[in-house]
Amino acid sequence: MNKPNVTLDDLYLKANLLVSGIDFGAPEVMSELIAARKVRPGNGLYNYNRTEKRSESNVSSERVLKVLGQSNIQAPNEVWWNFNGARMMAEVRSNPSSRYLIEWRDGAATLVNKDTQTGIGPIDFPVQHSFNWNRTSHGKKMGEVVHIMGENALRIYPDMTCLMDRPGIKCRFCGVLPERGPVSDTEIQENICESIVAAQAEMPVDHIFMSTGAFYDWKTNEFYVGVIAAIRRALRNPYAEILFALTPPPKQRLDQVSKLIDAGLTDVSFNLEAWDDTRWDLANPLNLGMFKVKRGKKDHFNGFEHVIARLGRGAAKSNFVGGLDTVESFAQGVDRLLEWGVIPSMTVFYLTPGSDWSDNGVNPCVEHFKRDPAGFLVESYLTLAEKTLAVGMKPHWARSNRISALEVDAFAYLLGDPEPPSRVDDRRRAAQVSVVDRW
Repeated sequence: MNKPNVTLDDLYLKANLLVSGIDFGAPEVMSELIAARKVRPGNGLYNYNRTEKRSESNVSSERVLKVLGQSNIQAPNEVWWNFNGARMMAEVRSNPSSRYLIEWRDGAATLVNKDTQTGIGPIDFPVQHSFNWNRTSHGKKMGEVVHIMGENALRIYPDMTCLMDRPGIKCRFCGVLPERGPVSDTEIQENICESIVAAQAEMPVDHIFMSTGAFYDWKTNEFYVGVIAAIRRALRNPYAEILFALTPPPKQRLDQVSKLIDAGLTDVSFNLEAWDDTRWDLANPLNLGMFKVKRGKKDHFNGFEHVIARLGRGAAKSNFVGGLDTVESFAQGVDRLLEWGVIPSMTVFYLTPGSDWSDNGVNPCVEHFKRDPAGFLVESYLTLAEKTLAVGMKPHWARSNRISALEVDAFAYLLGDPEPPSRVDDRRRAAQVSVVDRW
């Protein structure tokens, strides 16, 4: 977490970019950016439609979603900036309706506030590692198998099976694929192994993250045992962390989790997504979804206890979706998890294509988030960082140097001042400053 001099302004700007996305400008601007950084479109930075064939404008033909009144095209775009002494990075969405625009000024890409037509500062784009465009022995592009999540971390993207992915059943905000498709288990596992090996030629890999959805059949369980074995074969670091995020099975089936641990899984994240009990009530139209609610908090709690008993404190994780809880409710959940020895984290809410809420045009977030999403996120992440540091736990994403995560910047902000002022005052100030006024 080498991020000195992180300021509240840094946190606000990053929160705004994560919520609003960036308008990456006209095609000719995009072409200049690509040429200047020698970035080949088609994976990661400028992959709007995830297809081999791209239109000249690089704009997706997929349907556009409405989130917080904005038209958003889903696309991972990593941007760097250094306005106040701290080198910052965010993975943001391409959003033509964003008030942030990239313009080419004086030979440099510049972040501009559309409303005021003022330049905020120069923006840089990382050049992706070349392994992204290599192909496995089965012809799969490696950048579509793994994705760089941090300086020494990879996320794995196999097609996953999730038994929740049915209308009226699935998590309300999730858009995972309904099935693994025609590719054999062995081919998927070999693609993963070969991609990790190639990545390690260009970067250290000490952390692996993978989301598996929900499964309770032994056949799928054995598939993921094989995935873990493939990961272990590829990793140079025998002590590397392998973290799976999955929906906990019922208590009587926790032996399936044990099988994954026996295969080499080191960390398990059972993601609560929200702490507020109303989200776990089927009578509430904004609940988390039938399957998730019927699993209930209790199954998650049983899962935490099982993982901690097998792997120790800190090995169990849980994620919250920022915007589904009030800051107060989120803080209560963080306190409870830390008491157990579970490391909490939070991700920024946005609607995923194919999710129940996006299909029905529903914005389920609390009023504070709707009114001032950046202020809400800054307050929430400072709360998370303060509480985690207070009990001596190591932050979730900082372990993998995932510097695109606002969580990491919040920790750096708290750690960067030897005599920090009251963080309660900081959070109050964060809640009072509007997104528009700040940037």
